Amino acid sequence: MVALSALGAVVLYRYVQVPDIGFIPSMYEPVWYAKKSLTAGAEAIAGASAVLGFVLLHRHRTL
Repeated sequence: MVALSALGAVVLYRYVQVPDIGFIPSMYEPVWYAKKSLTAGAEAIAGASAVLGFVLLHRHRTL
């Protein structure tokens, strides 16, 4: 869930200009550069791996 929420934040701040929220500044950046793309890819892989692990563990326990 942490990896997927981090991916959601990267995508959100890429496409939506969220205003300042208290002490959190507006992090809108409408460009995909190499480091940002690599981070988003790693977060997607981590999230997908976690979901896959959860599903496989759940299927193993119900058999």
